[in-house]
Amino acid sequence: MHPLGALVFLLIPTLCASQEAPDATPTAAPTDIPPPATETAIAVPISEYPFSAFPPPLQTPVAGVVPVTDPREPPPVGSSLIPNFAQAWAGAYQEAKNKIAGFTLEEKADVGTGVGWMNGRCVGNIPPIGENGTKWPGLCLEDSPLGVRFGDYVTAFPTGVNTAATFNRKLIRRRGLFMGREFVGKGVNVALGPMMNIGRIAQGGRNWEGFGADPFLAGEAAYETILGMQAGGVQACAKHLINNEQEHFRTRESSDVDDRTQHEIYAHPFLRSIMAGVTSIMCSYNLINGTYACENDKIMNDIIKREFGFQGYIMSDWQATHSTISVITGLDMTMPGDITFLSNTTVRICRQREIKVFSDCFAGLLSLFAVSAASPKSLHLFKLLFFLKWQVESLFLEFCR
Repeated sequence: MHPLGALVFLLIPTLCASQEAPDATPTAAPTDIPPPATETAIAVPISEYPFSAFPPPLQTPVAGVVPVTDPREPPPVGSSLIPNFAQAWAGAYQEAKNKIAGFTLEEKADVGTGVGWMNGRCVGNIPPIGENGTKWPGLCLEDSPLGVRFGDYVTAFPTGVNTAATFNRKLIRRRGLFMGREFVGKGVNVALGPMMNIGRIAQGGRNWEGFGADPFLAGEAAYETILGMQAGGVQACAKHLINNEQEHFRTRESSDVDDRTQHEIYAHPFLRSIMAGVTSIMCSYNLINGTYACENDKIMNDIIKREFGFQGYIMSDWQATHSTISVITGLDMTMPGDITFLSNTTVRICRQREIKVFSDCFAGLLSLFAVSAASPKSLHLFKLLFFLKWQVESLFLEFCR
């Protein structure tokens, strides 16, 4: 967001942008995109869903909606005001556009891909960019929903289900705040929580991480937790998107859910998380109606980014990326990064132009899909992600070493 605590820069899909001269031709509507005439590349249309921020634009004011420019200063606990982070996101995107101008193709690819399982000091790591991190200092992504993992002298905070059982907004917010401060104190940029799956399967081994089986309670607990964590200075990550309701066969089972049930029960906590300005969301291991969560265009693009107006980035759960189709179905970061989806593979695809992507996303908000020096029908496979400004100023503290 903006100075003193918003997002530095987010989601600039210019990784594989054409290196030819800019084309001034306006973006065609999705239905007007012509097929490639002489191209031998594969034409892969980006999702048809348009994206806009939650809540409705300020040009049509909604009672009780207040602009928030700094996530470290959210509305007070118990307030009926709805925070609108649109100004903060707009500032973040503008900084992103300015920052990306000095990045090479390889550097852009590096920012969207982890360095491999535990190949750094954190459970997930984005490498520094430039000599000694002069262009971008990198990111540390660390578990867990109960506090800092892989560190000493850390606090084991109460479980999610116990926290929600208090029905006390003030306590839930304060838990999130002190959790966020501790993550920052340990040099963490992205805290991989809170978890907000409903716990449909009683034997689910990780149900205790979530806030219980009531979608309203889970949504309110997630809302207060995220406001608290990001007020403490760390990025929160809403997980696991979605229907990740059992551990047994979690990477192979398909959760078959109708649209009404999805919205009223399983997706509601994610909606409240987005209303709280959550920075990131993690897609899950399981399949949803036969499609892997991290490849699911309906979930990531249609519901989360279009309908709910999510302005942040979606990362994969660790090794939950199954194919490159994810890059056009809503996935923004692959974790932890492996031999299949490392940045050099992405760069090679971009340079050889093996896949031609005709994007119709540019017809919407420029702040979401900004076009750099490229044709409106620009080549790209990954969106560039950049995050919280105050973290950049205090990255990589030595406490976790």
